[in-house]
Amino acid sequence: NEKQHSNRRQELVNKIDNILVGL
Repeated sequence: NEKQHSNRRQELVNKIDNILVGL
C-alpha cells in the first residue's frame, strides 16, 4: 500500500529529525 509506505517513511524522517535536533 502506497499510503502505508509513505507513513513508514514519515516515521523514519521524524526519527532522524529528532536525532538531529538532539545533536
